[in-house]
Amino acid sequence: MVLTAARPRFGVPGAVVWYPESLQLHGTSPTSIAQYLEPAAVPYGVLHERYGAVLEMQQRMLGVIPNCNPLLEIWPVSFRTYGILVPNFLNMPLPLFGVGVPARYLGFAMYTSSRAARCMYCSAHGCAFAMRRGMAPSKLAAAIDAESSDLFDDKELAIIRASRGLSSVPLSLRDDDIVAIQRSFSAAHVEWIMLVPIMMGYLNKCMDALGMELEQAVFDEVEHVIAPSGWEPGRHALKDNGQPTRPFAVDSLWQHAGLLRVLPWALAADLSWTKGVPSSWPQVGDFLEQRVGSRFPILERVSPGRVRKALATIIRDNLAPESSILGAARKHLAGLVCGAFLDNGELAALARALLDASTDGARLGLHEAGLEDIARLAREPLALEDAVALEQATRRLRANGLDDVATSVVLLTRGLSESPARVPPALLSSHGAQLQPAALVELITWVSVCHLLHRLITWYRRVDALAAP
Repeated sequence: MVLTAARPRFGVPGAVVWYPESLQLHGTSPTSIAQYLEPAAVPYGVLHERYGAVLEMQQRMLGVIPNCNPLLEIWPVSFRTYGILVPNFLNMPLPLFGVGVPARYLGFAMYTSSRAARCMYCSAHGCAFAMRRGMAPSKLAAAIDAESSDLFDDKELAIIRASRGLSSVPLSLRDDDIVAIQRSFSAAHVEWIMLVPIMMGYLNKCMDALGMELEQAVFDEVEHVIAPSGWEPGRHALKDNGQPTRPFAVDSLWQHAGLLRVLPWALAADLSWTKGVPSSWPQVGDFLEQRVGSRFPILERVSPGRVRKALATIIRDNLAPESSILGAARKHLAGLVCGAFLDNGELAALARALLDASTDGARLGLHEAGLEDIARLAREPLALEDAVALEQATRRLRANGLDDVATSVVLLTRGLSESPARVPPALLSSHGAQLQPAALVELITWVSVCHLLHRLITWYRRVDALAAP
């Protein structure tokens, strides 16, 4: 049996949920990980009991309660990661009340980032969020080909180019894109705007990798706006989750009054999840070094304390041995594969250092030459759709000393790291089946955190390089 800690409302440790090894997953040839995991999904009634205020905040921000919640809660740290990231990286609720960056710009960055990452689920949600914050539908419709449109001012063009450049795989961010957005906004506003595509590194990867079904209400709201620009649900089949929806309306004082009613409870959830985590540097570095074995030095560059605290909490929770099913060494191996595939040397080096220091690393049978070969494999083209090619890659990884689960982690991570993610039925059936449902959600969550860290590292290092004399 596999034990995962469940959480009552606001995520305070409580009862436990057992997922038996004999759990039969989707029996009708699933075409996505979301379908594959569906039998293990946590019922909405349970979610409302545990996270009622958080779900209501989601509904007020997007118009719906997203379909991803029941799958993320299969491994509760995943739901908590999602719940911590979004309000803190968007600096909510301040932009809704005219404090800081206008909320429509944040929504615009969310949408343009998601289109660049080719996550059609997040593109739909980003469009809905932006329209509800007051962004003109005509601008969202034209954003994919902004250079040929006269609809955008310099600020909007700067957001499009910087968000798009940071979110594409491989990266297409140019020095000119950084300079343009720095000229258009104050330094503080630039950071808050760019924290949105950085946050979307997690959301784009997680929702795209799952092949998350898109809510019918969101599709109905955005389809006529963005479909002419080439958007379509693709792998994200439409699904009505039976949860209440809010009719489309641009933010108003009346809307904000309703938000204030639920806000204290949502903030209480965040406070309980981040309790005891510092927000200042070097305290954050000391905290992480003691708990996970690395200071994660890039966090020193993050100015907003609430974002730094959120990141430290997420890293701590995702690498906590007591909640992990995969084990630390396998997760660090996934981080190494991500860093190698994304050509992010700092991310790869961080994962390698954590792997070397991991107390369970020796059980994977890893050695120097084997790690180098795994990194090479991560960078090579792989025919993940082909059973013969998968078998060859499997034998290669086993020859490097990996067990069955670690081999599956490497191959799944390689497919998940592409943009859009590539997890064809051959890969899902042969290697997804090696992982319990909670372990598969755990892997997707950590790969998604690594993609966030990739964008975080890239942005701040590029900004620093431009500022250097």
